[in-house]
Amino acid sequence: MHLKIFLKGGLWHGHHHHSVCCWSAIRSIYTSPTILKYKVDKASLSKLRKKTGIAFSNCKKALEKFEGDFVKAEGWLREEAQKQGWAKATQLEGRSTSHGLIGILHKANTVAMVEVNCETDFVARNSKFQNLVAQVAGVCLDHVQTMPQNKILWEASELNALKAEGKSLSDLVAMEVSHIGENLIVRRAAGVKVTGGDHLGSYVHASGPEVKNFNCQMGKYGAVVVFSQSSAAETSSERYIGDFGRQLSQHIVGMNPEEIGQDSDEPHDDIEEETKLIFQEFMLDSEKRVKGVLDENGVLVKDFIRYQCGETSYMQ
Repeated sequence: MHLKIFLKGGLWHGHHHHSVCCWSAIRSIYTSPTILKYKVDKASLSKLRKKTGIAFSNCKKALEKFEGDFVKAEGWLREEAQKQGWAKATQLEGRSTSHGLIGILHKANTVAMVEVNCETDFVARNSKFQNLVAQVAGVCLDHVQTMPQNKILWEASELNALKAEGKSLSDLVAMEVSHIGENLIVRRAAGVKVTGGDHLGSYVHASGPEVKNFNCQMGKYGAVVVFSQSSAAETSSERYIGDFGRQLSQHIVGMNPEEIGQDSDEPHDDIEEETKLIFQEFMLDSEKRVKGVLDENGVLVKDFIRYQCGETSYMQ
């Protein structure tokens, strides 16, 4: 039997046993997986990379796997990243996390202050880590805005159970562990909201350049203060109240009082050793005590919280 096969470049003549071999070769060329592999669109690849933050090679693999279906590719990528994140987090669990950042997110009458720890100061300066701190603060602030009480103090186990976009905070942290490569811990957080004419002040002290991400202020120290102003002094502008709250918080960060104190209390003999806020020398005006500054402005301090990153013992 003699066959004629038209190939690119001309007519091919051959006998049966030769033609079978040739036809198999031709068929294998045109059904090769390499030839038929889905060609990834560069725009989709770039979009997927930007949206997930996952390596280009893995984004390409996902788009090929689902033949360009963006939603399926993204879902698969995130599932795989989560698995890898938990594996990495488990591997690094227990390693010392003495560095990190305090983050404060303050919006109108609500504020959230968080502490997120890492292994090195190098990572604390990393934008991915700072994004995580801002995200944790945002999740906490959302909760504060809807909670019935005016104050909440979270420890690590309670924080990890909070939800963000359908995932727990512990899941989000595990994802970042896989990206950053260090043990990360959401250590604690506080949420406060005020009503009925009370005011909020906050301050973050950074040991280097000011760090701000999504309106979240970050540094090594932070403080939040709740105060009211008497009706006789309430002609103060909103801006003045905001500045005054910031100054009080700045004093609390710098002077580290242990309690507010009462007028009936006895001040310490040595002002340098004073631990009651109202009897301390006011940090921004050493000629005055805090009580004098409060009285001049008709202000009453009702509560405060101070965080120092990495402190081994603290009061909640």
